[in-house]
Amino acid sequence: MLLRRESSRCGSGPTGSLARIAYWGDAGISYGVFNGTGFAAENVARGDGFEWQPDLVLDAANNPHITWTHSPAPGGCVGPDPSARDGTYYATRSGGTWSSARFTTDVGSNSVQLDGSTGVVDVVVVGDHRIDLFTRAASGTWSGSTLTALDAGGPTLRLDPSSGLLLVTFGVSSGGGVPAGVYVMTSTGG
Repeated sequence: MLLRRESSRCGSGPTGSLARIAYWGDAGISYGVFNGTGFAAENVARGDGFEWQPDLVLDAANNPHITWTHSPAPGGCVGPDPSARDGTYYATRSGGTWSSARFTTDVGSNSVQLDGSTGVVDVVVVGDHRIDLFTRAASGTWSGSTLTALDAGGPTLRLDPSSGLLLVTFGVSSGGGVPAGVYVMTSTGG
């Protein structure tokens, strides 16, 4: 589960400082808003039991942007076979209606970041022995590129608001000709 508390500058009025959460369970991917005593939840994407690791960011209007992975959960060699639905998905809600779509067939852990001034969404996803960066332009079109061919995991993506540069951190356990450790990459343009 991932819990993000939006800052008071991200919204005004009674919903401007409410905690939000994205989580997975038997019903699929859900989104909840804290109402003072608990979370009022709604379904983002109906599930078949293979949705996991959602990541949540809010835009300046408090609209949620959620990414998640669909695949058999990692961690073992015995389990269900891959399916045609496997990949990483992105969903957002506008006007009370959710829209979601798969933007890559990569099925590793992911991290999402939104540039509030441009509306551009960036997502890093662990692929097959690599980390890929996907960018959703304000127009809604996706583009992608490989950041590193290292066998890495646990990426985290953040935007430096003062410079506009993206920062990606990830771990490497061994192999690929580099020592195990935590690595950092930054974008070269602003």
